[in-house]
Amino acid sequence: MSTKQIIKKIIPSGIVKKYKKVKAWRLLKSDAIKQLKRYDSAFAKPGTQGRTQTEARVTFYAHQIEKGLSHGAFRMGFGQAALKNLSVTLRELKITDPEYRENVIYWSALAALREYRIRHEAVHFDISDSIALFPKDIWEDSQKADSHLGGSVTVTAASKENNNQLPFERLFLGRRSVREYSPQPVTKEEIQHAVEIAMKAPSVCNRQPVRVYAITDKVVMKEALQLQGGFNGYPMPPVLFLITADNGAFLWPNERNEGFTDGGLFSMALLLSLEANDLAACPLNTMMSDEIDRKTRNLIGIPDDEFLVMYIAAGHFASKTKTCVSHRFPVKRILKYVG
Repeated sequence: MSTKQIIKKIIPSGIVKKYKKVKAWRLLKSDAIKQLKRYDSAFAKPGTQGRTQTEARVTFYAHQIEKGLSHGAFRMGFGQAALKNLSVTLRELKITDPEYRENVIYWSALAALREYRIRHEAVHFDISDSIALFPKDIWEDSQKADSHLGGSVTVTAASKENNNQLPFERLFLGRRSVREYSPQPVTKEEIQHAVEIAMKAPSVCNRQPVRVYAITDKVVMKEALQLQGGFNGYPMPPVLFLITADNGAFLWPNERNEGFTDGGLFSMALLLSLEANDLAACPLNTMMSDEIDRKTRNLIGIPDDEFLVMYIAAGHFASKTKTCVSHRFPVKRILKYVG
């Protein structure tokens, strides 16, 4: 008999269980602190000047302009704070990346600026203050920016009628995040069918930790989206999904983030399932403060043993609507071969 087996036999099982519990907690705490430090050293907080960090800020503010351009209730002169911040971050990008004119993020932002200017000048709306925020070379470059790289794009219901017959590649490449929908209700049968298909998504050891809350109550939905903060100004969607993960499905301290992995896999599957069934959708993050998290839980009835992964707003495609271009990196930017 090994020493370990002898000790197990001598020590009462209750003490062994307590020891394992304390050990697991210490490991969880230690790993979480290391993860926190790693994140804190890298994320794009104010004052950071790395290329990725600067690009993230440019993309964030350019996307705010894109969202305004794609809004059904287009508001003239919108986005002054975003424009000011974009002006600053574009200057930072020029310093951070000496070859910024070869950077797709630069041209994506300028394409959004180009559309912003064109749409205002087309109706003779004065944006001289906005123009003055950017140096002359930015506006000169914006005239060369490809509209396929940034700004807004039109999506029609007619273009989605045969989605369920498309090969996977075309379905995936044709999907866009759409924030405005037809007033036609989404039925419980449509909701259940979309979720059932998404359940084919893999999870760790097939433990299936994902839980789905399909919110159709407009009062609850309105408050939930106000708390989330990323859907302001848009009409309420016919259905709002909240994806969560049940921590009870995980076994070890080092699985503490697995719910985000499994929840993310499921959420992408749900987005594609909705698209295949002629339903438009837009994912919305749940990266909230503790206070907003608590209010959201109380509002919807989410137990503490589940954590929030993301919302997905969904509805039938409107006959015609706009959405953000949201151009992607070239594949060589993210693909790395090892070996």
